[in-house]
Amino acid sequence: MSIQFLFVIGYLLVMVGVSFYLKARLVKSSDDFAVAGRKLPLIVLVGTLLATWCGGGGISGSAGLVYSNGPLFGILLFAGAPIGMAVLYFISGAVRKSTTYTIPELFELRYGAGARDLAAVCIILAYVGTTASQFKAAGNIFMITSGVDFVTSTVICVVFMALLASSEAWSAWPTPTRSPRL
Repeated sequence: MSIQFLFVIGYLLVMVGVSFYLKARLVKSSDDFAVAGRKLPLIVLVGTLLATWCGGGGISGSAGLVYSNGPLFGILLFAGAPIGMAVLYFISGAVRKSTTYTIPELFELRYGAGARDLAAVCIILAYVGTTASQFKAAGNIFMITSGVDFVTSTVICVVFMALLASSEAWSAWPTPTRSPRL
């Protein structure tokens, strides 16, 4: 077991611990969980939205793609983050004021149910690749640090991420109420 692997496991345990701590202290409703109670400062909101776009999947393999396709490809590849920062800076205040949770809901308010459905399909198609690249990046990191083969590493990471992401759903399930004993 390498020291890098211990750091990866330590990092994952810290992330789980932080999520449970914050959930116990700050998350009292689904609104708190989904949109942080709509109380994030603007810079944190912009950073959070950018982090969903620029993650491990966006970093892994980028150097090889730029090397293979040339500098213009690199400029186009990395132009998204600064453009995204600018756009998010100007729209994040309006998004925060809305009572919606998703972009398709915003489209529905403005343009109707058809626009909502189209936006949902576009987002789903876009995030299939993004999610796959995130899983692949996590699997690569786990494989390099643990020595476990790539497929097994990726499956472990997918299961861990799914469990971590669904922890709110577990706590939101209603608990059965017992009738008092007579």
